[in-house]
Amino acid sequence: MSKHFLSSGARFLWQGTTYQILRLLPAGQVSLENMLSGTTCIVEIPVLTKALFNFELHFISKNEMALPKSRDSKSHLSLTDYP
Repeated sequence: MSKHFLSSGARFLWQGTTYQILRLLPAGQVSLENMLSGTTCIVEIPVLTKALFNFELHFISKNEMALPKSRDSKSHLSLTDYP
């Protein structure tokens, strides 16, 4: 398990969305921020733990940008596409 698991500021890709942990809450919950929309939600820790061990949740570094899995190299423009 990553040493970053469930620490404030940790970022991860889950359900096709990049989230950041804002804070740990009582009663086994965490407050998450959707990095794209800025919305927040509260999730039970066992839900995230299960997703991690089922390879449905992947941690990313703060410098790394996570893109949804639906994007592929075909969606990127090349330098010749610009004037």
